[in-house]
Amino acid sequence: MSTITQGIVVAAYGLLAFLLAATASDALGIQALGPHGALLGLLLFIGCAVVHEGALRRRSLREFKSLLRDFKIADVRNAEGIESLRREIIALRRHQEGVEKDTLERYDGEIQVVKSLLGQLADRLTRRGPRAGGPAGKLAAATPAAAASPAVGSLDLEPAELLAAVREALEENRVDLYLQPVVTLPQRKVRYYESFSRIRHRDGGILLPNQYLALAAEHGLLTAIDNLLLFQCVQLIRRARGRNRHVGFFVNMSVRSLGDAAFIDQFLDFLERNPDLADSLYFEFAQTDLAAMEEAAAQALGRLARAGFRFSLDQVQSLDFDCAGLAERSFRFVRIEAAMLLSDVERHGADIDVADLKEALARHGIELIAEKVEQEATVVDLLDLAVDYAQGYLFGEPRRRRDEGATPALSPAGD
Repeated sequence: MSTITQGIVVAAYGLLAFLLAATASDALGIQALGPHGALLGLLLFIGCAVVHEGALRRRSLREFKSLLRDFKIADVRNAEGIESLRREIIALRRHQEGVEKDTLERYDGEIQVVKSLLGQLADRLTRRGPRAGGPAGKLAAATPAAAASPAVGSLDLEPAELLAAVREALEENRVDLYLQPVVTLPQRKVRYYESFSRIRHRDGGILLPNQYLALAAEHGLLTAIDNLLLFQCVQLIRRARGRNRHVGFFVNMSVRSLGDAAFIDQFLDFLERNPDLADSLYFEFAQTDLAAMEEAAAQALGRLARAGFRFSLDQVQSLDFDCAGLAERSFRFVRIEAAMLLSDVERHGADIDVADLKEALARHGIELIAEKVEQEATVVDLLDLAVDYAQGYLFGEPRRRRDEGATPALSPAGD
């Protein structure tokens, strides 16, 4: 009951008490109320107030008991217990309101970033057409492993057709996220996922990265693809945490994206506002790109590291690592093909054997992931080298993330 309502009720009680006292005094033949009449009026007022308070309490108890029954909570006869539950419900409602407000503010920030990125992408798609003198001839077809996958088809397109297909896919949101599990050895439990982009052609075929990445980079579209991939991974992380699951995602990023001034500031601002993503999101860079990284991209990489994010080295061609240098730049993973690990390491620039290389990486806090594992015999050899993580078609092929938000065979760490 509000303060104003309570004041009206008290005034009514006072008037009622006065009238009752006046009536009683007249009936008793008392000409003036006097102190006895005033006392009688006060007693009547107190009595009415007590009766009203009791009625309110009984109604309140009935309402709370009804609420408890609605929530299927056992009947609580003790008034203090009901009051305690009422306060707890109020506290939970306030907490929920606070969480909803924080969530809305966070997602509003994410939506603003996405809107800005898409706006810049639309501007690029509008202003830039195919360049004259572009690459001639057919681009590379799908790799044998990818072509064998029923989820991946291959399209043989001329460069101009391919560029048009990429632009159209970006405009119509046909850039899909594919995930491949990274498992622990020897348990083979899913610990991470590596993410890949695939472009769906309007005819239903699939364009693979080795078909369109070079062309997309040449025409300024690679950064848009990187960002779309990132935001899809962020969605997956949010959903996985909502289900009490914790898995990590590796997201490939080009140094062109890091050095793109039109994108990188908003991209970094978004990540700095969401530091909780740092323990689930790892950015991958090719070894050759890292070696040739320009100053602007290196500064962006340092800013990412200061925000708490960690990196993975990919597409390794030389095993001559500066482990301390990688660790200093916040690299925590190195991904090397299994065939390279199990071959003559001297052919790949290493002056120590793989077991010692693995130990040197571990001393600097860097995990080794053996990729492109396709046979059981390879796993046995990797275990002899004490490799902890592996990835390849033997453990699962890259599969498209379903539209409803669940990832294919998404498993929490340790499952």
